[in-house]
Amino acid sequence: MTYVDLRPDNVRPVQVQLDDGLWVEGTLEVERKVEGVWQGWVRYTVAVSETYVGWFEEPRIRSGA
Repeated sequence: MTYVDLRPDNVRPVQVQLDDGLWVEGTLEVERKVEGVWQGWVRYTVAVSETYVGWFEEPRIRSGA
């Protein structure tokens, strides 16, 4: 397993797909590859004062604005 902790100047804007299918804005902060599957640690906000972080697999992450 390889982790790549992105430096502040490498953090990228992305969108992540939540369990209900909704896509929300976030930032990709860490990348890892586990048994050939790419995943990312994303910080995302669903509403004011509701910010979360979580691991998402590649199909649920897309480039942001």
